[in-house]
This record gives sequence, structure tokens and C-alpha cells, in this order.
Amino acid sequence: LTGACLGGHCVCDVEWTGAACERLHTLPATGLFPSPGDNAVSPWGGAAIRDERTGLYHLFVTEYANHCPMTYGTWTMQASVRHATASSSDGPWLEKEIVLDGAGNPLIMQAPDGTFLLFFTGVPRPYSKKPPARNCTSANQSQWGPTTYCSAPSNCAT
Repeated sequence: LTGACLGGHCVCDVEWTGAACERLHTLPATGLFPSPGDNAVSPWGGAAIRDERTGLYHLFVTEYANHCPMTYGTWTMQASVRHATASSSDGPWLEKEIVLDGAGNPLIMQAPDGTFLLFFTGVPRPYSKKPPARNCTSANQSQWGPTTYCSAPSNCAT
């Protein structure tokens, strides 16, 4: 389905590559952000939109602090939605502010009146109420620190 193979030789459709046309042929990807240093984040999903008035692209992406995994019951303690901008959809992207803390899976749309609408999952909380973040950079999970759960925005406990 991705090319024509006859007598041990394959001619791939333009979108595919590999000896048996088994790999998607894509352009090289560029990094989303520069190296984040000590407070490394793991991005998860995102959505971008172009502002027709300015020509600027706006990206909203979920970040998990300190390389911590997305786990049920704890992900809102590590997740934030970050805003980034670029003049091209391919980047490079310039990191901007955290727009939501305790939220993820952003989806950005524009209403007919021009208003931008940001949809997300989670229970956002004021950044000032952010619980202590775990550090999951070690390969040894026992060194990650205590798991922080939050059953309600006002009831966070370790």
C-alpha cells in the first residue's frame, strides 16, 4: 500500500521510504524549545493557530516538570500549559508564559468574532498554590520523591 515491490526491489510512493517502504518519509524535525537546563520538562501534545491579524503562530503545549511521567491521579501536580510563538509553523518557537497550571491537552480555536478559545483538561489552580514538584530525572524511581495527589484544588496532600 506504500509502494510497489517486485523481485525484491521496492519503489516507494513519495510519502514513504525504506527497503520495504515501511517508514514515513518526513522532513527533519526541529526542537520545540532550546535545552531547558536544570528544570527540564517533557512536552505532551499541543495545538497551534495562526493569528491572521499579526501573522504570528501561537502554540499551546502541555509540559510535565522534571521529566515526570503522566500518571493518573498525579499528572495535574506536574502539568502546565505553556504558550510559545513563532513566525513560521515550523518554528523556531519562542517560549512564553505558563497560561494554565494543573491542566493539559490544550486545544486552541478561534470563534467567528475573532476571540481565541483555549480548551483543556484538568483543574487549573493559581500558580501560587502549586504543590512541590517531584524530580523524576533519576533512572531510579525510588529517588523521585513522594507522589503528590490532589483530590480537589483546595485539598492537596503529599
